[in-house]
Amino acid sequence: MYEDWLRLMNALVNHQLAWHAENFIQSYRASVQAAATKEVFPEPQVDPETNQRFVDTYGQKKHAFVELRMLHPGVGKVIVNDKRLLECFPHLGDREQIMFPLQYTNMLGAVDIIAKVADTETGHSSKANAMRLAISRALACFLPGDLGCNRLRAAGLLTQDDRFSERKKPGQKKARKKPIWKAR
Repeated sequence: MYEDWLRLMNALVNHQLAWHAENFIQSYRASVQAAATKEVFPEPQVDPETNQRFVDTYGQKKHAFVELRMLHPGVGKVIVNDKRLLECFPHLGDREQIMFPLQYTNMLGAVDIIAKVADTETGHSSKANAMRLAISRALACFLPGDLGCNRLRAAGLLTQDDRFSERKKPGQKKARKKPIWKAR
């Protein structure tokens, strides 16, 4: 029934004299609004004591949450939970992942970073990913115009990974792992 009505309406729209029935056609037309997908980044503020520009951002992956303050200009100092980066992230791959946005935008050594990583049960890789996202969002505030934001977005640095672990099901050992099944 609906398919027939839809076929007739499409035939009416495509007819050469459809302009005569424009009001009738428009009465059945639904208005579609495009979703606003452009992320708005805050403007950097100025610290009156040090006269440095700063921006506060956050990053999240799974249950790892990072609050970050980036100061510009800086000397390249990175403090995480009142410790040096090496003490908080002993794995080389995690440190490379954290510093990649700074290398990609040639801001390595030009900004200072003070971060607070929430102590959760998540692993070190999730914490590093959350910190990388927070650094990328802060850099998007400092880079001029949309050029910097577009470069970071094209590299996939401004995209949050929304995946979470699957819940454990009753009767199973984990989310997918099932007990051993025997035919007899």
